[in-house]
Amino acid sequence: MIKRLISFFFILTQSKIFLKKPKPSQVIFIGKPQFHFSLFSEVNFDQLIANENNTIGVWKEYFYLHIIIKCLLKFKFSFQEYCEEYIKLVKPKLIITFLDNYDIIYKLKAKNSKKIVVQNSYRYGSNILNFKSKEIDKNSIDHFFVYNKNIGNFINKHLNCKIHPVGSFLLNSLDFDTQVNVKYKYLYVSAYRRVDSNNNKISSYTSYIKFQEQEKKLVKLLSQYLFQTNQTLNILGGNKYLYDEEYKYFKDILKENKNWNFIKPEKRHYSFPYRCVNSAEIILGIDSSLLYESIALGKKTIFFNCRVLDKYLDENRHFGWPKKFDDEGFFWTKNLSLDSISSKINSIDKLSKNEWNDGIKDYKSHLLNYDKSNKTFNDTVSKIF
Repeated sequence: MIKRLISFFFILTQSKIFLKKPKPSQVIFIGKPQFHFSLFSEVNFDQLIANENNTIGVWKEYFYLHIIIKCLLKFKFSFQEYCEEYIKLVKPKLIITFLDNYDIIYKLKAKNSKKIVVQNSYRYGSNILNFKSKEIDKNSIDHFFVYNKNIGNFINKHLNCKIHPVGSFLLNSLDFDTQVNVKYKYLYVSAYRRVDSNNNKISSYTSYIKFQEQEKKLVKLLSQYLFQTNQTLNILGGNKYLYDEEYKYFKDILKENKNWNFIKPEKRHYSFPYRCVNSAEIILGIDSSLLYESIALGKKTIFFNCRVLDKYLDENRHFGWPKKFDDEGFFWTKNLSLDSISSKINSIDKLSKNEWNDGIKDYKSHLLNYDKSNKTFNDTVSKIF
């Protein structure tokens, strides 16, 4: 218990402390992703307005002194117990989280509240929550809003909740001009992630460094092909906080090549990557969520599924997981060669919009649904309130 108490106080020294008492609220949000306050604002919702009073910071951004004292008096030192005391005081009808692969929402005890989980990004077997190992109660939540029916079926094996295959919540919340001018002929969605030295393997057989090397090979080949066709490789960065690091990563790959452009805004609203995709003609990438969202936007999209390097990744990190597709298909390929890349881009490039839409229609429900303005979510919340 002493270790837990020391850890508890150490966390507090690293966090902001509010002296005021939390006010009652109909809704509580668990976790504060980058887009949180922009998304749950008066622009998009009437009742679901996020603020520091109704948002519990999972990454220990801030705590309420009133709740801390309650926990100490009851010898409760875990973050889950802090959340449960918070919920008892605030008395929400609804608890919402976008942290679908964190176990906190599933383990919270909140008898008088409905719990909603929203899938935050495309999930694979390699990064979806392991419900069995986390010992998650099957009846722990009420509603799960997922990208597609296949992921919904996977979730239903582990949870007895209402599944809503609605696609990307963020994308659904935005309106787009279908007549937008093309700004980028080719847009590559970066898959760069900082390699964690303490967790250097994505599987028993493949290191993150080797995993990352596949993207380096792909980017070199794309640049080579586009150079031959006198085109620019526009690269959309994945993390505004790692801009310098990510730019250097691609500069080291492409070296003296001049036919590339790294895109990064000064101020980034959550709509920015979608605006970039909407103003591009052909979207290229490996397995990022934005590629699946690009499909929902009706954009020509090519998946280079080149990081499936062992049996585990073949089962858990393949294109369209959990549904198993062939290694080669209409708009995806596993083959990492200049001939394969050239052939795939050329075949998609020459398609008319109608030909693309006809070719993609049988795949959409397996990859990403679309629910304009999040109507299903709003209807669900209205029934709870």
